[in-house]
Amino acid sequence: MIYMLGIAAIVLIVFLASQGRSSADPLPLPSGSSFHEEALNAAQSQLGVNETSDPEKISEYLRACGWTGPNTAWCAAFVSWVYQQPAKKAYLCGATVTSIIAYASKAGGWKRITSPGDLDRALPGSFYAIDQTGDGVPDHCGIIESWDGSTLVCIDGNYSDSVERVYRRQTLSKIVGFSTITGPSGLPCGG
Repeated sequence: MIYMLGIAAIVLIVFLASQGRSSADPLPLPSGSSFHEEALNAAQSQLGVNETSDPEKISEYLRACGWTGPNTAWCAAFVSWVYQQPAKKAYLCGATVTSIIAYASKAGGWKRITSPGDLDRALPGSFYAIDQTGDGVPDHCGIIESWDGSTLVCIDGNYSDSVERVYRRQTLSKIVGFSTITGPSGLPCGG
């Protein structure tokens, strides 16, 4: 098992190097979960997608969670799309931040943050939610790329209308929780 994880880590590093990542870009920590590794790879592959040059890709994210209305805020749709890439199964589904938290909770895969050390248990490839406005309702989400104890590095959809790498230091206290999903939930998918 350890040997296979070592090979997977080497393959991931070679893959990331082939994607033009600089040495300054954070490398994900080995998670031991092929689901999380595949989800993180899917998120990283979308860096730079934006509403102006890639409207069809944004529509694909929205369709992945069953959204058929006009384009809307799409951070949760991006997370749903990312979580559907491993084995093309519905690991998570929802068009809004609160709906993906509810979906993850029903699947037994949501960890509400109750102390600063809780993020130590988040795996790269997990999704997180944040209450940016401070009104008690989570309003943005993304995929965790790495955590070093003081900075949470994330890949967020609909961040300045793009898929971007975000460094969260000053907003850590606004993060409300993260996913612990490791496989298909069996729950139906709906927007």
